[in-house]
Amino acid sequence: MTILYIAGTGVTPNTGMGRIAYEWQRAFEHRGFKFEALDTSVLFTKRHALMQGYQLRRYLQKHQWQPALLLVHEPLAGWAKFANSPMVVFSHGIEQRAWAVQKQYQFQALSAKAKLLPEGVRFWSNNRGFKQADGILLSNRTDQQYLQQRGFTKPVMVFNNGIYPLGAPSKRLDDKVVLLWNATWLPRKGISLLVAAFNQLLARYPQCILRLAGTGLGANEIRSLFLPSVQEQIVVIDRYRAESEVDIYSGASIFLMPSYFEGQSLALHQAMAMGLCAVAANNSGQTDLIQHGIDGLLFETGHATDFYNQVEYLLLNKLLIAQLGGEARKKMATLQWPQVANQVVDFCAQFIGRKFQSA
Repeated sequence: MTILYIAGTGVTPNTGMGRIAYEWQRAFEHRGFKFEALDTSVLFTKRHALMQGYQLRRYLQKHQWQPALLLVHEPLAGWAKFANSPMVVFSHGIEQRAWAVQKQYQFQALSAKAKLLPEGVRFWSNNRGFKQADGILLSNRTDQQYLQQRGFTKPVMVFNNGIYPLGAPSKRLDDKVVLLWNATWLPRKGISLLVAAFNQLLARYPQCILRLAGTGLGANEIRSLFLPSVQEQIVVIDRYRAESEVDIYSGASIFLMPSYFEGQSLALHQAMAMGLCAVAANNSGQTDLIQHGIDGLLFETGHATDFYNQVEYLLLNKLLIAQLGGEARKKMATLQWPQVANQVVDFCAQFIGRKFQSA
């Protein structure tokens, strides 16, 4: 029996959607399924999801797929249901909600072209997919509430992402405090808040080092956004390989996540699993994972001053960093990839109509 996975990214053990798909694939195959993946970004020439969806529909019609289950990423889901196979739609952060968040906080200007495209057209495939799905996989409870408020009633599972047991990172032997931010350098990731807060923090606390990893942007370009007086305290690692992940976290004790919108961050999971104390914006998957003052700290989304205050609180109470980080590590110990990926397979099983035995 075949699971047909359709998304705009491939299946890979590296970070991002590809890593999640890789672990899902392993779980399905362990349970006796064949897992076929269609990467529409490679397969089709069009880049916009609407046009990719049209190409996808023609492709499926031509090849006459009849899989046991369609597992389809949200933007393409409206084009896939015609295949007469049960369909589970998955989302790593509902895109129409992300659009609303962008308009609310205005962290990135919308292009004239983007403004001209009506939301009903932009998210037609997403919403049609949610309506026609047999089941829906969501990455956080905020998205679940969003769909419920909009009248979607299909069975929903809020899935967990997993962690790799890399162990605890090594700690610095000197009195330096390393604060880690691990994400692509994008406005949605809260880079304006990061710059505003750490222009002050680094100046006030010269023993602090800000490590920026996975930025995709060079060190000189990023450092130029900060005050000249603090630039020497900033370390930029624009790219790194998955096998170097433990080195990224080593020596750090505080993890920073000022994003305006997320699904469920793999970087946050791994940081907490390795005992870092997280300071994150109170939205999306962060609120599912972090209990404020118990295993991390949350701040008001979009507020640089609150972000600053939460980080400073840790710097003034350094014993709390290890305490909260230790609690975070305990919590994440239950989220191993085989366990959480099998939960996804169990959810999908009910739509295939086949009895499964737990692996």
